[in-house]
Amino acid sequence: MMLSIQILVPLVIIMLSLSLLNFKTSVENVPLELTLKSYVQTIVPLFISPNSRLGPQLSEHFTDMLVAEEQIPLKLLSPLCPVGPDVNVLLSSSFLLNVETFLLNKSEEEPKVFDQNYIVAASFEDMGNHTIVTAVFNNQSYHSSALALALVDNVLSKLLSGARALITVFNHSQPQSRLETSENIFYEGPKGHYLVISLLFGIAFLSSSFSILIVKERSIKAKHVQFIGGVYVATFWLSALLWDLISFLIATLLLLVVFLYYNEEAFTHEENILAVFLMLMLYGWAIIPFIYLTSFCFDNSGSAYVKLIITLTFLSISPLVLVAVTSEKGEDHPHITQLLITSVHPILAERYVVQKNIYAWESLGIGKYLTALGISGPVYLILLFLIETNVLSKLKARFSDWAVSMPGDQVVEEEAEMIKTHLENLHKKNPLVLKKVSKVYANKVSPLAVDKISFTVQAEECFGLLGLSGAGKASIFKMLTGEEPITSGDAFVKGLSIRSHLGKVRQWIGYCPQFDALLDHMMGRETLVTYTRLRGIPERHSSACVDQILDDLLMYTYAVSLVRTYSGGNKWKLSAGIALLGEPTVIFLDEPSTGMDPVARRLLWGTVVRARKSVKANVITSHSMEDCEALCTRLAMMVQGQFKCLGSPQHLKSKFGSGYALRAKIQSDGQQEALEEFKAFVDLNFPGSILEDEHQGMVHYHLPSDDLSWAKVFGIMKQAKKKYMLEDYTVNQISLEDIFLSFTCPVPYTQGESKQGQAESASPTLPSPPPFLPPSQPPFPLPTPSPSQPFFQPSSQAPSWPPTPPPSRPSS
Repeated sequence: MMLSIQILVPLVIIMLSLSLLNFKTSVENVPLELTLKSYVQTIVPLFISPNSRLGPQLSEHFTDMLVAEEQIPLKLLSPLCPVGPDVNVLLSSSFLLNVETFLLNKSEEEPKVFDQNYIVAASFEDMGNHTIVTAVFNNQSYHSSALALALVDNVLSKLLSGARALITVFNHSQPQSRLETSENIFYEGPKGHYLVISLLFGIAFLSSSFSILIVKERSIKAKHVQFIGGVYVATFWLSALLWDLISFLIATLLLLVVFLYYNEEAFTHEENILAVFLMLMLYGWAIIPFIYLTSFCFDNSGSAYVKLIITLTFLSISPLVLVAVTSEKGEDHPHITQLLITSVHPILAERYVVQKNIYAWESLGIGKYLTALGISGPVYLILLFLIETNVLSKLKARFSDWAVSMPGDQVVEEEAEMIKTHLENLHKKNPLVLKKVSKVYANKVSPLAVDKISFTVQAEECFGLLGLSGAGKASIFKMLTGEEPITSGDAFVKGLSIRSHLGKVRQWIGYCPQFDALLDHMMGRETLVTYTRLRGIPERHSSACVDQILDDLLMYTYAVSLVRTYSGGNKWKLSAGIALLGEPTVIFLDEPSTGMDPVARRLLWGTVVRARKSVKANVITSHSMEDCEALCTRLAMMVQGQFKCLGSPQHLKSKFGSGYALRAKIQSDGQQEALEEFKAFVDLNFPGSILEDEHQGMVHYHLPSDDLSWAKVFGIMKQAKKKYMLEDYTVNQISLEDIFLSFTCPVPYTQGESKQGQAESASPTLPSPPPFLPPSQPPFPLPTPSPSQPFFQPSSQAPSWPPTPPPSRPSS
């Protein structure tokens, strides 16, 4: 469908232009019938000798013929000669009036209308035994001599062959010389310019269409997933170039067929057709890589198509318009006008010079232009490969500067130091190792996106990256998958450096982007088969591998359906299946649960857990604390490109989530008095407790964890339930989400704080943890969880499958 549209658009434009301009029926190539009707109505004088024996017949044939052509016959006769009723007669005062004398007199009497009324005349005079026939013509009119001769010949043919005899005269233009033909083609006039403009407009449509698929594949990351799947950069771009050149070739051949059908000499005259073919193909060779280069400026394929059409049309047509305008209004600046004509359109500056060799390097030859087009293609391809291989970005990164990193958590620092000291052993044993990886974007307000990140991921481990949007998670994924170059530091996959062995590293990684990187016009099974071939899986094992993926992801029902018909969950399944193909060592999942329903999310969890158990290392980014607690064996929380904490979910809860959340509800009878007594009881038995909220008999406390155990808390609350008429109470451990918010969000405004110091104003924002806080404490007081958040038993092991947490423990 896309190929048909690409080819048909320029053809339709050219055919419409040729039909409207009517080049086929140009006046120069149509024979002209010579007849007096072309001059509307004229007066044709006729003189016949008075005593001629052929006079009556000549007069009759002459009159009938002129009346049929809607002309006015005028006979010049003596007074004694009889005339017919339908014939104009001019009587002479003398015996005879000569035709030449009559016309001379009329030219003096009617000088303004003479050339219009008198085109031809005839005279039949008897001289002894002979009749002298004289044809007279007005040399101010085109073809008058041939008309006069045709008039006399028709009268004589009717006289000899009968009244039905007729001679029709046509004027055919003489064959032009090669020089005259070239001049006529080159100086065709406005019609030629209109045809050229239409051709440029159609070629702009064709050229711009090559950006649609390229921009779409890059914007949805389908191209990046193909690179990770095993496609080489050169293979990707050269195959695309070959296909687009074939499309351009088909369009060029059809354009030549159209020109031949309409017999447009400017494109089909002698050796011109070969020159036109060569020029169009070299233009395609130059413009297609140029379109590939400009595609990096767009993120939407439709926008790229429209904007490139406008740009290419403007660049193609503006020289013609510029020359025309400056030629008409260049009297005040003749030197500037001539400079523009010579530089922008040198052919027009040559005036009437004709070049015999069309491929000549000199003026009016196209040799230098064809050479420029031939050189442009490789130049654009070299620039394309430099951009695609990040060579320019790497050179730019050497001159970049970034801020010094702030001190982080003790575990983060210990991990970085361990990697620095034992790097050789670690990247041999662990599937993924990062050593002080940094990323700088020079064109952003905050250029430092990732600041000296170091961590390792072991086999059968799921490592999670948590952080707000803009924290640097996506930048880490882009660097680890090769989409963006690493500014400083290095990363290793199976001991191979990403910076120096990216091609080999991509053989060992799988990548599932946040949004589906799928091509809508392919079916699910076709997509998986394509990636098995890219991964290098033997053809005999390809079908079994695809069936296994479809079975694991419950995709058999949709395997033969087009991807465009898939739901969001099914598209994610297919993307995950692509990431699992080829037994990758490290799998990257970028916010996989975004937009998923609960059923699809459970399926995601099962897939990730099975992948982790098959000796694979998983790295995920997510905003969902539920996903992280269910899947991740280790977590890192990122703020402004830095790790603020690192460890297992339970380790982070134990280290940064010190304390408990207590919620209690007082019975309605005697509520206020019992509430005040209960608050005094909590302050007495839990020193340092903070009242977070109080509303309609319900209180919310944050209890410090110093010298407190679960048994002690529940023992005290069991006594308080009977003594202070408590309807219900819950005790929760601080959740992972609260820890995350403590690093990324400002201090919550609490009622307890407002009672202790109403004069103090709450700070709207807080910086990162100050260096004087001990590593076991969070940077500021943690918000307590809601009553619906469950209580987790402390455990150092990874969560089991299914990740269903135990319920909370109310003592009611």
